Amino acid sequence: MPDIDGLLLYCRPGFEKEVAAEIQSITGAKGIHGFARATPDSGFAVFQPYGPPNALQQGQVRFDDLVFARQLVFLFQRDPARLPTDDRITPLLGMLRATDMSFSELRAETADTNDAKELSGFLRNFTPALESALRKAGILDWRAPQALHLFFEDSTTVLAGFSRAENASPWPLGIPRLRFPGAAPSR
Repeated sequence: MPDIDGLLLYCRPGFEKEVAAEIQSITGAKGIHGFARATPDSGFAVFQPYGPPNALQQGQVRFDDLVFARQLVFLFQRDPARLPTDDRITPLLGMLRATDMSFSELRAETADTNDAKELSGFLRNFTPALESALRKAGILDWRAPQALHLFFEDSTTVLAGFSRAENASPWPLGIPRLRFPGAAPSR
């Protein structure tokens, strides 16, 4: 199991301060001290424990205990990875091979903000190529107990981590979406 260097928490834009206070309270009660980075209206916060890697273990924080967080991701590294624009896949493969883990699925995500939604076109084009490369490298395996989360702050800045089904939201970005039949009235 790789070192866990922090937590990434998705939230509704405008609730970053609440998510940061909540995660610091929960981890502090468990004897894990650290700080949360949260930019107003960014739609996410990052908790970084003080001390060595793995000061934070996978089961110590439960998604069900969080009120303001939409998703809980255990990070492989504290700082975002910077990817070159000419080849983003090779550095990602190297980083993921170093974790010595396999993943059941790839979730390439951004924050739920208008600015971050501009990345949706990039992700729509990039994700299939990355998914294919991950399968060829043996990193994606449907039997694996964890999902891979690549959280893109922009097209070259990514936070990488994982979640397990029993300790995460099942929905993309942690947002449940309702589907209505095409013939249903709009209101």
